[in-house]
Amino acid sequence: MHCGIDGNEANVEHKVGVSWYVYKLLQQFAKTASKDDSYTIFLREKPRKDMPNESEYFHYAVIPGRTAWSQLFLPLALYIQHRDIDVFFSPAHYAPRFCPVPIVVTLHDLSYFYYPNDFLKSDLLKLEHWTRYSVKRAAHVIVVSETTKKDAITQYDLCDKNITVIPNGFEPPNLKLIISHATTPYFVYVGTLQPRKNLETLLYAFADIHARYPKYTLRIVGKKGWMFDHVFCIVESLKLTDCVLFTGYVEEKEKYSIIANATALMLPGLYEGFGLPMLEAFYARVPVIAAYAGALPEIGEDMVVYANPIDHIDLSEKMIDVIEHGNIEARIASAYNLVKKYTWERTAKEIHTVLKNASKH
Repeated sequence: MHCGIDGNEANVEHKVGVSWYVYKLLQQFAKTASKDDSYTIFLREKPRKDMPNESEYFHYAVIPGRTAWSQLFLPLALYIQHRDIDVFFSPAHYAPRFCPVPIVVTLHDLSYFYYPNDFLKSDLLKLEHWTRYSVKRAAHVIVVSETTKKDAITQYDLCDKNITVIPNGFEPPNLKLIISHATTPYFVYVGTLQPRKNLETLLYAFADIHARYPKYTLRIVGKKGWMFDHVFCIVESLKLTDCVLFTGYVEEKEKYSIIANATALMLPGLYEGFGLPMLEAFYARVPVIAAYAGALPEIGEDMVVYANPIDHIDLSEKMIDVIEHGNIEARIASAYNLVKKYTWERTAKEIHTVLKNASKH
């Protein structure tokens, strides 16, 4: 099998979410590439230094063109220059508009169907129309959770046999987690600043917490995404500017240190297709308070303290429970063991099987 892959999401400086998904898969495919299973990774720009090294059976093809790349430049390259590809893998929703070989596409979440107002109009247009043609064109669809599978079948009228659930992997950080026992306790949110992450509810809940426990602070870790200005306005209106810290994007080592020393990780999102920060907190043996929404209950199972994502009082009450009681050692230990079933090696192997089968169509 000679597989082509859209690797652009991984070829960025600051990796988050889907970027890590693609990057970790490329690392695995680079390790296992062989005469029988070779890979060509298609990029708009030359690979960054941190991308997996090329080898005889794993190499990059740079196809210039920023606008309409997947719609025009990539399809032309596949038809003219790379006719030896047996199957094409699009790991982030958007497949080539035209492709001479079977396509496999990964869907990470379908939040845009349920919360369309939480997206910029230009992004929503792409998500709605480009994802639809990608799914309809695909020989097989991969989803990262049963929740996303259910939504994909409902929204795209897919046959069950043409869709496979393959969860994200998790790789423990190659560093020692340092527990500093900071004198200023804090809750932490990790993720991009965007509307469906529901930071408004978190901020109102934290305002209640800070009024009752003045020592506590809130750290919001993640880069600015879109439609986030109101978040800063809420912080000011609630007079929380001195106790809510926006760190922006941080490197992996700093992120894990922040999580490891938190009272709890907060995941209040209205819809998550998977919820990778949950596994990061599990590994760090830190409690997780999450919205009972999307795939979070599926991934977190009974290891998580759940709250109503549209009720800030319920959320603050769950935070109080963790502060005052904190007797969840058994739950934390079970959560730590749960992480072990999620590996990128397993994810890559299962995706490889799907790709292999699709290449025979």
